[in-house]
Amino acid sequence: MLLRDITSALLQKHFNSLLANGRSDQKGLSPSTIGAARRYFAQCLDDAIKEGIIIQNPARMTKPPRLVRREIVVLTKDEAATLVENSRKIKNTFMRVMMPELISFVLHTGLRQGEAFGMKWEDVDFENSCIFVKRSLAHVVGKGAVLQETKTKTSRRRVLLLQEDVTALKEYQKWQQNYADELGDKFNWSGLVFTSPFGSPISPTNFARRYFHPLLKQCGITEGFTFHGLRHTHATLLLQQGVNPKIVQERLGHRLFKTGRAGIRRMRIRFGVDRGKHPAKQGVRRPHFARSSPGRASAGGLCGVLGRRGGPGVLRRNVRSAFRDGRRRLRQDKDVDIPYRQYARRRDKALEYNGDNLYE
Repeated sequence: MLLRDITSALLQKHFNSLLANGRSDQKGLSPSTIGAARRYFAQCLDDAIKEGIIIQNPARMTKPPRLVRREIVVLTKDEAATLVENSRKIKNTFMRVMMPELISFVLHTGLRQGEAFGMKWEDVDFENSCIFVKRSLAHVVGKGAVLQETKTKTSRRRVLLLQEDVTALKEYQKWQQNYADELGDKFNWSGLVFTSPFGSPISPTNFARRYFHPLLKQCGITEGFTFHGLRHTHATLLLQQGVNPKIVQERLGHRLFKTGRAGIRRMRIRFGVDRGKHPAKQGVRRPHFARSSPGRASAGGLCGVLGRRGGPGVLRRNVRSAFRDGRRRLRQDKDVDIPYRQYARRRDKALEYNGDNLYE
């Protein structure tokens, strides 16, 4: 088919068919996947317009599928402990050791599934108690397991480990080496931390169908929970302890975060943290740019500054006054949610949170 023969009606019919039965098992693709395919194809047609091949973009005239927001399901401390304990009872000898280490590791670090499956021993720094997320494991149709770049630039990050995690990883590394020596040539050594029983990369579909989903059913955990829910559980437990949401964002490798009350509220609502019982809400003042004297910014921060009268000079003075007032409040109260500039200067110190009682 030529590009000039493609119409918006034809594309819309194709996108609708993908939503109904676009997968190899005749199940429908997710609306986000179809939306991404539509967006990329539209960009290709935009390039065709620039080259003079076509005069209009039919993909822009189609309607993207409506995104369905699924409710995020997280585990409680008791459910997380039960999940780890029951994973030690799997019949498979290899999975009986690897599975509890994998689940505990993701619960304590918040890594994505592909990041955990693609992590190598060379990425683990035992001396400094941290790991470096550099790659992700993805399964491509026709190619199998492929190691590729992380999801975003901010996904390449350093994640601190608890001392108990460092000890557990050292013991697991010794066990994995002994297990590989027993199998000999049958074990395909690739340097990955978490592998299949024969050393090859883990297949997400096979892993979920044979081991993870039956384990969830055995523990009585709701059907809406997925392996990615371990990552959400990690974030929830950190927020419940009062860890600054900006630190949680960098630990998870998220790209965007809007500081201030709105951003904090979105993080807490997304991960199901009760604001009324949040430790950070108990007797903690949050900085705000109050109008304490003429020339200072009004309540609401820079929005209030932009609404005042005066030329550029007055605006600059008001902005400087607002930030000076915020810095003064920061010096008085160390527990407030701090702006990004202040946060960046003491990022490493802030990352050293007390995680010893994370699951107590």
